[in-house]
Amino acid sequence: MTTAPLSYTCAIDAPMRTVWRLMTDFARYRDWNPFVVRAEASGPLDVGTRLKLTAQMPMGYRTHTRHRLTEVSQPDDERASMTYVVAGPLTLLCGGTRRQTLSIQSDGKTLYTSVESFCGPLERFAPANQVDLGVRRHAQALKRMAEHMAKGVAA
Repeated sequence: MTTAPLSYTCAIDAPMRTVWRLMTDFARYRDWNPFVVRAEASGPLDVGTRLKLTAQMPMGYRTHTRHRLTEVSQPDDERASMTYVVAGPLTLLCGGTRRQTLSIQSDGKTLYTSVESFCGPLERFAPANQVDLGVRRHAQALKRMAEHMAKGVAA
């Protein structure tokens, strides 16, 4: 049985390409992201690229996880998306997928959506509440930084 996915959406007053650049610049996560405080990519942004992420959980502890990009859809005039899955042998017991999408709203703002899902026989032990809070912090920080960058570009 798979639990319901965790989802968070927010509107960002910045061009989609600005949000995408920030969202995919893993080396700079430590500069703005309170949830994923360190991110390393094994290569360019492409399907199969491996990620090493260090998350600062809201309860104060850190986790270190490995992921693999399974989908990358570069920005066009309407949308962009990136999906990665937890990688490694323990995923048979409890796996996870995170999909982040960007789309343009009618008011010109960028709509950011993050959906996190868990699966496997031990999924009920995944720290869903901590991940949910962390993803919200990530999205709010992404919004602040992208809007700040957009104002800098416009000035």
